[in-house]
Amino acid sequence: PPSHGVLIRDAPVCWQIEYDGRRVGYAVSQAVPGALGTTEVHSRVKLDGINLGKLAPQWMSTLVRGLGEISLDTRTTLVLDTLGSLSSFDTRVWLNDLPLVMKAVGKVDGPELLLKLQTGEVAHESRHPVPTSALLASELIPEPKLLHVYVGRRWQQEVYSPFRPPTSPMEILQAEVVDETWIEQHGQGVRVRKIEYRSLPPAGGAAGK
Repeated sequence: PPSHGVLIRDAPVCWQIEYDGRRVGYAVSQAVPGALGTTEVHSRVKLDGINLGKLAPQWMSTLVRGLGEISLDTRTTLVLDTLGSLSSFDTRVWLNDLPLVMKAVGKVDGPELLLKLQTGEVAHESRHPVPTSALLASELIPEPKLLHVYVGRRWQQEVYSPFRPPTSPMEILQAEVVDETWIEQHGQGVRVRKIEYRSLPPAGGAAGK
């Protein structure tokens, strides 16, 4: 996969989120110094006025059916060790004005990720292999930046998603740079590249870097 670049501490990275042609929220992440030379990445994704029934995966559809438009607030603290590798993370999800809906805590233990999920009174623990020297991505943490991408380049990455079944929270995505265009930002033209992500089955073939 292309290099993510160097995390710039204390500089927040913000994204505007649009769905079906309208603005529905934002995502922000910020890296700050942690204890004993570690780095903490704090992120928040806030969505308002979205129909969760249309966006939710099939296994979750029965839980959110009938809710209509909702507000979703997710906050994650991710800890990187002194070498920049994942050490642990803590994700909390709120729905509308309800108390905490879901909590996910992960900790790297050797070659495995020990994951604890709790929804209401129901808790589940599982272990998953962690790629060597790879930073675990998440749907709830916006990418700070991607380097060395060009039209036609493809790669794979593992993503932790709290919206997948609790027994299978890891997903393999294939990314492809499909287009290069210009957008207007703060009154100036900026050249950008469009990247599409597609879910792959666990046994999917390897994609070229």
